[in-house]
Amino acid sequence: MKLKELRFKCLTGSPERNEIIQQKLFDIGFKFASFHQRIRSVGFLSVGNIDNCVEKCTIISYGLAEPELYITDEMPELTFEDALKLIDQVVPEKKFDIKSFDQVLTRHDINSYWFPEIYSHYGCDRFYTCGSNDIGSQLIKFDERYKLSKDCPDGWWELEYDLPVWKTK
Repeated sequence: MKLKELRFKCLTGSPERNEIIQQKLFDIGFKFASFHQRIRSVGFLSVGNIDNCVEKCTIISYGLAEPELYITDEMPELTFEDALKLIDQVVPEKKFDIKSFDQVLTRHDINSYWFPEIYSHYGCDRFYTCGSNDIGSQLIKFDERYKLSKDCPDGWWELEYDLPVWKTK
């Protein structure tokens, strides 16, 4: 399961339980959409997605003042223990670790050949390379096995909403 697929609500009931769930979420790559959000002392917790947000970010919210929101929320309700088990099923997202001037292979789509390049930067749904006008929509670290081939590695980077996302077959 991916972090963006995580959806549940849970009555936490204590600051300690809030902190435990929040730390588990941070460990798998969760980030608050706003730095103003922070853990609250008691209440309920819900985890879901903002589908109309450009980054389709996962959100976490706490509350006690409006229990009717918790009751009417359509997300599945989990016990604290089940919420922890569900979070454990999330596979952490791969971090984009390619830096400027790294050797890479790039291609335009799954039917194209992988070409060796020197990576520059990304933007506008494209990966840019140094010293050439060639750009690609898929990128991997340099690997001699795939150079000038159409073979498909286990995964590659693509851009979604101008951010690198690890894709697999």
